[in-house]
Amino acid sequence: MKVYFSLVQEDGLLKKETLTPKSIVIQNQENEFSYSYYLFKSLEEFKQYYFSIPKFCRNSYEVILDKPQKLRYDIDIKNVKSVDIQPLPLVLKFKQKLEEKLNTEVLIYLSKDIQNKKFSCHMVITKYYARNHGECFSLCYTLSKLADEALKPYIDFSVYSKTQSFRLEGSTKYGDVRYKYLYGYSDLSNRFDEGMISNTSDCVLIMPKVLINRKEILGKANGGNGRKSQYHWSNYRIS
Repeated sequence: MKVYFSLVQEDGLLKKETLTPKSIVIQNQENEFSYSYYLFKSLEEFKQYYFSIPKFCRNSYEVILDKPQKLRYDIDIKNVKSVDIQPLPLVLKFKQKLEEKLNTEVLIYLSKDIQNKKFSCHMVITKYYARNHGECFSLCYTLSKLADEALKPYIDFSVYSKTQSFRLEGSTKYGDVRYKYLYGYSDLSNRFDEGMISNTSDCVLIMPKVLINRKEILGKANGGNGRKSQYHWSNYRIS
């Protein structure tokens, strides 16, 4: 394990280290304003460290780099009481359709207290991986056609660009109590390995037939003026 206080700066982890396909990069929130970055040689080395942290002291994120990665979705509603939908049933319906289409399991991770505050959900598709951010976006954008129309505006498609951090199972933001767990669990599950997005061992490569321009699509989605407009879902087929 190696620890750095920056990720992309000249003295940062990504500048100083050569990563391997098995490398795991983790972002730890040390306090309200600062982060540190940990490099682990393997998933097993990381788990040995992470599982030793007391249950209510985990403030860690998986750093998703532009390399092989599982398909996933980030669904957020800032104030769940302000919308006219019940998001969890829509997420479960989306999960079922994805599983039927891909013939694999989709894991759902939820933050505590999703009924009263922010609805925060991560969906991780098991058994498949994309080669990079661009291909992952193209696949996930196309597959999102399976989601209910009421859910689509809350899917965050910015998570497939540059370097992203996904909160780990069992972690929360510093100073918060909204811990993220696998749906139905209140502690670390036995599916932890499968929920790691950069852990693509035992996964099958899936490639999009057409690469979709993320900036162009997101520009249309925002109507070019910062307001949400109707997505052009019908332009992309799931075959």
